[in-house]
Amino acid sequence: MGAVRKFGLLAGLFVCGAARASPILILSGDDLTGAHEGNNRTGANVLVNPYGPPIWAAPSRGGRWISYDLTGVGQKSPGDSRILDEEIISPPTAVFFERFFLPDAAGSGGIWVWADDVAQVLLDGVRVFPFPRPPVRDMHCIVGSIGCQPGEEGFIDLSGLSGGEHTLEFRVHQLWGDTYGLMYEGSVEPIPEPATFLLIATGAAWAAARANQRHLVRRATGGSKTEKAS
Repeated sequence: MGAVRKFGLLAGLFVCGAARASPILILSGDDLTGAHEGNNRTGANVLVNPYGPPIWAAPSRGGRWISYDLTGVGQKSPGDSRILDEEIISPPTAVFFERFFLPDAAGSGGIWVWADDVAQVLLDGVRVFPFPRPPVRDMHCIVGSIGCQPGEEGFIDLSGLSGGEHTLEFRVHQLWGDTYGLMYEGSVEPIPEPATFLLIATGAAWAAARANQRHLVRRATGGSKTEKAS
């Protein structure tokens, strides 16, 4: 029965692994074709020359600083948005988007976002991270979140998000000249629906039963070649 027990153990491990799906990565700069990541000005995003810390946060999960044009260090500088009565009243300098698909509901996950000078984030058209009010400048971008320096990131919790197609929208403003950009990085871990898990478990149980049946047939017909030789 050793072979059957071993197969049953492997089937159990397969079921447990299937119940924990592979994470869906959400990273700025991983698609420069405009397919699932892009912007409203030029379509496809571009990578920009980043400042190093402490001016801009360094990526730690695979994201990269992006823009609609070459607006990084030593590159172009977009025009500034207007501020009136402590509110930003101009349209965003650019609107960036990231589309992703979840095969099942998200059990856990989220993304971290940085922007120069400031960003607002929407998920499926609903605001999940507002602009700070009033917008106050530090040496490099906005004070607080969502800014560009380490510790000024905004975290967007995506746990519990339903399965299906989703869109993140980043409205990024240039307020005080110089460089301009956006970076986000994170992941979501879907959890298979009960029906999916049941189907996987049923298939594993069937395979284990078939292995057991073959083992019993071999024993009834005189055992395996190894058993006969011994």
